[in-house]
Amino acid sequence: MKFMLMMNTPRDGYAWYMSWPKEVIEANVAFMKEFSRKLSAAGELVGTEGLASPVQAKLVRADKDGKYRVSNVPAGEYLAVAVPDKLIADWQRPKFLESLMPSATRFRVQDGDKVVQNLKVAR
Repeated sequence: MKFMLMMNTPRDGYAWYMSWPKEVIEANVAFMKEFSRKLSAAGELVGTEGLASPVQAKLVRADKDGKYRVSNVPAGEYLAVAVPDKLIADWQRPKFLESLMPSATRFRVQDGDKVVQNLKVAR
């Protein structure tokens, strides 16, 4: 039998989670990684996606030539997507951000990198 586990939290839940002691967060992350490993080994893992808190999302506007710049981006893996102005009002809603994932481009930034990334426009 296969199961689907979906975890979500209201916006203020992120602040609550991040207020946990560092060692408790690390234990939670370790548990989830091990749980994912076991499900994968059993052929029961469909996929996992770790999403950042909506408060960590950045709104960036392109200039008249369609170019944009984001500075001081920590090393890590990111999803980016271009969103038409008519849709931008919802940019901090978790459900809206989740709906953009199929259109998003995944890329990685290393310390000191200068990355050029073309984006797909969400519809």
